[in-house]
Amino acid sequence: MLAAVGFGIGALQRRRLVRSIPAQLSVDSQGIRVDGVDIPYAQVDRLWLTPPAYPVKRIRFERAAARATTYLVSSPRVQITPDYDDLLAAVRARTAHRPGIVSLDLE
Repeated sequence: MLAAVGFGIGALQRRRLVRSIPAQLSVDSQGIRVDGVDIPYAQVDRLWLTPPAYPVKRIRFERAAARATTYLVSSPRVQITPDYDDLLAAVRARTAHRPGIVSLDLE
């Protein structure tokens, strides 16, 4: 009985985790699109990305006029395709015209 409750709680937590990760994240020369919401680089003061070696990976957008927005991108239970390293490289390449905008979040 206790094991069944434990498995049920684990399944519920996994489902909640999967729902919190964006279904689609795309990077282009103008900005990043997260689940259909465009976030132009021109509106972002700083992009914080978790280092690839960390088990839980996040991306945080800081804007001068708004609160920071954080998205969970990957965790040990949920992987993204293509790989997170590719996402990090793409963001760095696409933001090369704005030095200092991308930082690694070491929290």
